[in-house]
Amino acid sequence: MNTKIHNGKYNIIITNANISVADVVKKYNLSNLKQYEIYKGDLNKIAFKIREYELKHDEMFSGNIIIHKLSDMSIKTITNGLVLTDNCIFVTNYKSAGHNQDCFINKNFMYCSSMVLWIMSQYSRNKYPLFHNLRRSRILLKKFGDYIK
Repeated sequence: MNTKIHNGKYNIIITNANISVADVVKKYNLSNLKQYEIYKGDLNKIAFKIREYELKHDEMFSGNIIIHKLSDMSIKTITNGLVLTDNCIFVTNYKSAGHNQDCFINKNFMYCSSMVLWIMSQYSRNKYPLFHNLRRSRILLKKFGDYIK
């Protein structure tokens, strides 16, 4: 059994077909860094691959960054400055309102633990928006701007 559960590596998952791996590497200066694994494609399939790896190697990735649109966020600042738990996700913006139809999450850039990634990957099985699925699973929504300046 592994005594150190997190492996110090991070997954970067690109969900937008129009963004290339080279674009992400260039934008976030990741060319020489081996602590990042970059995937591109369907979130469900990628999350399954990641979970298989974690179970096979008895370790968990330290975090997962999901990119749907390139932003000015610093991946190094995020991975070094934010503490993940098994029930939170960092997003660029969200709105919690009194009426369901007014609630939303900006899905362009998100950062979460492996537990939350696995839970998120299962949401394609229902028709509800991401905001409702996360809140139903009692995942805490946190804005990057509240924790990183």
